[in-house]
Amino acid sequence: MDKSIKRNSVIIVAAGLGQRAGGIKPKQWQTILGKRIVDWTISKFLDHPLINEIVLVTNNIDETKNLPNEVIIVKGGFERSESVLNGLLMVSDNISSVLIHDAVRPCVTSKLISSIIDGLEVFDCVIPVLPITDALWEIDQSKINLVKSLDRGTFITAQTPQGFNRKKILKAYKNNFFKAADDAAIAVKAGMKVSTIVGEPSNIKITQPTDFKLAELYMEN
Repeated sequence: MDKSIKRNSVIIVAAGLGQRAGGIKPKQWQTILGKRIVDWTISKFLDHPLINEIVLVTNNIDETKNLPNEVIIVKGGFERSESVLNGLLMVSDNISSVLIHDAVRPCVTSKLISSIIDGLEVFDCVIPVLPITDALWEIDQSKINLVKSLDRGTFITAQTPQGFNRKKILKAYKNNFFKAADDAAIAVKAGMKVSTIVGEPSNIKITQPTDFKLAELYMEN
């Protein structure tokens, strides 16, 4: 299908509490370089020529008053999977592919977004991943004692945005009844074939207080 005809949506998930990051507000509503994290993230997709629709899922409706009119606001759920399903149900019927992205990954690049959309021309699911470079250990329930060393070559870390065929991922979510680490897990559980592409080290997920400064450094460079 011609890219000029195929329509793409993004669901930006901003319903979490983000308590590990500190601050009086959830991290997605805190600022970096004078601009809220969620605004940085939305702008990356608003500026992308292949994104036709933006859906923001959040439980902080009061924080959305100054967002661009193009952004569709949807109420979040208690779990991430519930929030994503709420977003998927609001995506327009004329959308072919949907990207699902963490609001707290404001350093995502146009290049990565394009690569995922390109991959969706061939695959039903496209997930950006990175290799693990540090030594990998299993620990016991105390989270202190080492149990055994693991082969890091058989593990990867997954980023967002994760891209999907809209109809197939919507069906997968409607039939999902377990808590998943990410959207790819639900796709795999539903029997969808997942393809991977190389992610970007700069596409960090803001989780800890130190991540704010790291995100600033990536944005400034």
